[in-house]
Amino acid sequence: MLTLISFLRFCWLLGLVIIFWFACIPAPPEAMAAFNDKLVHFLVFLCLGGSAFFLWPDEKTVHKVLFLLAFYGASIEVAQYYVPGRTLSLFDWIMDITGLTVAFGLIKFKLSTFKIHGV
Repeated sequence: MLTLISFLRFCWLLGLVIIFWFACIPAPPEAMAAFNDKLVHFLVFLCLGGSAFFLWPDEKTVHKVLFLLAFYGASIEVAQYYVPGRTLSLFDWIMDITGLTVAFGLIKFKLSTFKIHGV
């Protein structure tokens, strides 16, 4: 039987596929051009990392997920190298890692301050 957490994990993984697809289309949509690219990288990975804490609440698993998200960010950059009109950017990947790090730090701080969760 499909549980709520299983459904949410499926939606999260589907979101990864959609993000990868958007990252690999030849020209970014016009709406994206209005935003700061580095800020978008930071916010997307902040949300991905933050939601990972709630979808995989045990500490060992969430560390693995965060590592895989860092690899995922790098793989997007490598894939963009081969897409016309896109480039591989180390700074984009650094912003991905920064978003993950901030998510990790904020949630660890919040949880340790209020003793809500065992992460």
